[in-house]
Amino acid sequence: MKKIFIIIILLLSTTVYAQTYTVERVIDGNSLKLSNGEMVELIGVDAQDVVGIPKHRYSDDRVWESSGEKTLNFVKGLIEPGDEIRLEFDVQKRDKYGRLLAYVYVSESAHKILKDGSDVALAPIELFLNEMIIKAGYASPMTIPPNVKYADLFKALYKEARENKRGLWKQELTEKHYVCTAEAKPCPDGSAVGRSGPNCEFEPCPE
Repeated sequence: MKKIFIIIILLLSTTVYAQTYTVERVIDGNSLKLSNGEMVELIGVDAQDVVGIPKHRYSDDRVWESSGEKTLNFVKGLIEPGDEIRLEFDVQKRDKYGRLLAYVYVSESAHKILKDGSDVALAPIELFLNEMIIKAGYASPMTIPPNVKYADLFKALYKEARENKRGLWKQELTEKHYVCTAEAKPCPDGSAVGRSGPNCEFEPCPE
């Protein structure tokens, strides 16, 4: 009887973690809205809000892009409306506003080009969105107990991103800001990089 009880618990746990949700909209660099109306806040990700931030322009009429907009564009390059995501919860499932607090996982199709030039589809890769945003340098870690499962990982990735000047940390205060398309390129190590610089080229993947 005890064995049956344990098996039932494991099956229920698997069901909870395997549940997928549909994205309706990416609100900002650490917030999503689901098709069921639920709002999701990414645990451990501190990104600047974009709502209510005024637009600024250079003398040549180019629009200056805030750090919040850069992070938003990076995330939009990874998630689009209609995409299916998986949520992993920590100790506290909702904040005081009723929003879901979660670690978000996105499925990314994978391909391999063979020597003869043929394109072979591989099993989809599951990308850890919270991790990718910080690792690519588009947000700082934010630790709020009791949701601290990946706190040490996020801090280490943040330190690595700053040291390697990725994403937001690439530009010095004296450097010009450039507005690039909202795209992200997955890297072999499971991270992702965005476009930056005057030619809006993808940043190199971590070695």
